[in-house]
Amino acid sequence: MANRVVLGSRGATTGLYISKPGFNALTAAIGSMLLSTDEPPFQVLQRGILGLASGGNLVSHPSLGYKPYTMVFPTDERWLTDTTEPYIRFWITHPSLTSVRITTDSGWPAGWQIGYAITTLALT
Repeated sequence: MANRVVLGSRGATTGLYISKPGFNALTAAIGSMLLSTDEPPFQVLQRGILGLASGGNLVSHPSLGYKPYTMVFPTDERWLTDTTEPYIRFWITHPSLTSVRITTDSGWPAGWQIGYAITTLALT
């Protein structure tokens, strides 16, 4: 049976480690861990609110050396009650290591805004 939870030494480091099912927390690679205190904490690098433009919005951010995970969410509460727009799709592309492009389908009502948060988590 695998050690799924380790609180203490794991090789040369000490911390809290929780592995995915079927993996040993003492020896699992970082990709097989649910939690490792060796990893940097999840942080929001940059956040803001946008009115979406035709073709999307290009948002610049400091370089992390990798493409960061970016969250997008509606900020207008009308989105919750407007039955003409039952869903809205967003997609994010990374033209470079210092920018993300946030785009939505053409059904986004004029004047509505979205929020975004660029995190320190790397896309894998």
